[in-house]
Amino acid sequence: MQPRRRCAIGIEGVRKRFGDGDQAVEALAGVTLEIADNAFFTLLGPSGCGKTTLLRLIAGFEQADAGRILLFGEDIGGLPPNRRPVNTVFQHYALFPHMTVAENVAFGLERLGRPRAEIEATVRRMLELVKLGPLAGRRPAQLSGGQQQRVALARALAPHPRVLLLDEPLSALDLKLRREMRVELKQLQEENGITFLFVTHDQEEALTMSDRIAVMSEGRVQQVGSPQEIYDRPRNRFVAEFIGQGNFLPVTIERIEGGTALCRTGFGARLVAPASRELAAGTRAILAIRPERLRLTAPGEAGAALCGRIERLVYVGSDTDCRVRLEGGPVVEVRLRNAGDGVPPAGPGAPVGIAFDPAAARLLPEEG
Repeated sequence: MQPRRRCAIGIEGVRKRFGDGDQAVEALAGVTLEIADNAFFTLLGPSGCGKTTLLRLIAGFEQADAGRILLFGEDIGGLPPNRRPVNTVFQHYALFPHMTVAENVAFGLERLGRPRAEIEATVRRMLELVKLGPLAGRRPAQLSGGQQQRVALARALAPHPRVLLLDEPLSALDLKLRREMRVELKQLQEENGITFLFVTHDQEEALTMSDRIAVMSEGRVQQVGSPQEIYDRPRNRFVAEFIGQGNFLPVTIERIEGGTALCRTGFGARLVAPASRELAAGTRAILAIRPERLRLTAPGEAGAALCGRIERLVYVGSDTDCRVRLEGGPVVEVRLRNAGDGVPPAGPGAPVGIAFDPAAARLLPEEG
């Protein structure tokens, strides 16, 4: 068992409202989080869920209405932004257009009064780290979007902050460059040993880079866990729907035997799933299962839990998305891997069975 890492950021019952009276909006509704030192931690959620507000509170750009924010055990609620040992990388990199790359990276160090020799050595090291050494003399307008993003990162890392806050820094990049920068960001975090707090609405970004993820909705934390926990064991329907694709079948739990729940759908199918401690026999629930955990079989084949007819096939490169209308029930999505040597499924209208490992299913509360 690994030793527990010390807490870098502690969020304790933080609340924040904007506006007054009937027009007031509760951006954060008593958020409590613990972010470990040297972790890549992501706040994930849709627009307006409160993730950027929380980031701005940590940075000192906003003040909380209630609760505490601790940085390595110290309450920083009363400190102005320039006295907090954190740096922020914004969505629109905020580089100084009249300065060179090297001058942009040196700016924060100069404001801190560091010796010239130290500044020059640090700038060289940071530009080497982000692979921009040959471009030190260029100005931001002469750089690509990905290069500008690297300059912003180098500038933020140069003073070696204890925490780096990243507010959707990849959203302005194209898909190919975003994927490349995800790898580089994670590598930078590991090499520097700095706590990264990353804000995004992109679930793929969160899953590929994070050590831990907090999924947020309407100013509240819905679930905190590793990427695998969030994806495979969502706590409620919001998390399951927001992270990836899912099929959601309303069921009634008929009985529970040895950790297994026997369920009945409204269209007559009987399904098996791992029991949930929160859901007892006789209650209604949602059986959630990911499209890639389903497989097509011949109609009536042993092991097929569901049956229906193919409505549509969509080729998406590495996979084929298959929509199947269940007999007497809803449409479910099945994601099939295009291995190159398999037999493609029959076309629309063909009858099929659907099988899945019960361990891959998840029973969720009917509400939430």
